[in-house]
Amino acid sequence: VYLHKDKATGIPFYVGKGRGRRAYSLTGRTIEWKQKVCTLSDGFDVEIVRNGLAEMDAFDLEVELLRNNKEFMTYLEELSNKKATISIDDVEKKLNLYDL
Repeated sequence: VYLHKDKATGIPFYVGKGRGRRAYSLTGRTIEWKQKVCTLSDGFDVEIVRNGLAEMDAFDLEVELLRNNKEFMTYLEELSNKKATISIDDVEKKLNLYDL
């Protein structure tokens, strides 16, 4: 289970689970994730919360992290109230700057 955090604020904007290098991968992300990354002035950090969990334990931890993070929940509410304001081309250009 991992977090993606805004480097400037330390506030998580994504909670995920995966195997291998998934936490560091820029591919297979939603357009909302890509748009958020484009708005980050200093980029993002990856924090591995816990490794080696069974699938259900990872899912439970992911849900717990989502529920217990007020800033993250506020971000999700703001995201659900916004429309896309960044073009796909802008997103791809910004993501190409990352070397994870």
